[in-house]
Amino acid sequence: MGTVNSGNGIIIKLARAVFLCALCISLAAAMTVLSPSAVSADSEASASAETLGYVATASADGRSIVNISWTLVDDAAGYIVYRSGNASKLGKKVCTSNNGIKSSWKDKKAAVGKTYYYTVKAFIKNGSKKITVAVLKSNSVTNSLNYKDSFTAETYAYTGGGKTASGKAAKVGRVAVDPSVIPLGTWLYVEGYGLCQAADTGGSIKGNKIDLYMNSVDECYKWGVKDKTAYILE
Repeated sequence: MGTVNSGNGIIIKLARAVFLCALCISLAAAMTVLSPSAVSADSEASASAETLGYVATASADGRSIVNISWTLVDDAAGYIVYRSGNASKLGKKVCTSNNGIKSSWKDKKAAVGKTYYYTVKAFIKNGSKKITVAVLKSNSVTNSLNYKDSFTAETYAYTGGGKTASGKAAKVGRVAVDPSVIPLGTWLYVEGYGLCQAADTGGSIKGNKIDLYMNSVDECYKWGVKDKTAYILE
């Protein structure tokens, strides 16, 4: 009887071992099914992106805009772009595209004179969830201006629509100048206002005065009269 009992104990232990092995295999299979969440870890996805030759590139156009382009990632459903002033931080989400074949974006809100780092995350979709499959890191880029002259301008604001003196429709980004100082068609960058083109004139706009077009009367009152640095772009 003692020998029989010993054999039963061995059989029970073997059964338990088999059960535990089966459980481990099941858990491993479950983890494999959930592997996209593991791939979403930025460090792993970034390393994978570099290995596969996926890259992101950032360059300043000299007119206050930063151009970001990237290698298309196979089977990606879209891309999310982040901007940061620190190479070790992800930064602010500045663009989300649900177009899997979109490979570039223009950052028109990057501050002039600052250095940025961009991160592009390629994602696939699982229902309503976005699962990161690759993380592309750009080079550093300084958003500098290419200009041939600068001066302090006395700036005003106006609105109302209509046509400008150059024949173009009045809109934000088109400003009134003294054409004897700044020829119509000249591209400018006005501190606090941004990229704009000399397209209009005004009876009281003489010398270094610039009238900036706004979308509303409230915006005009808010701007008031300000001395700002204006750059004449190359």
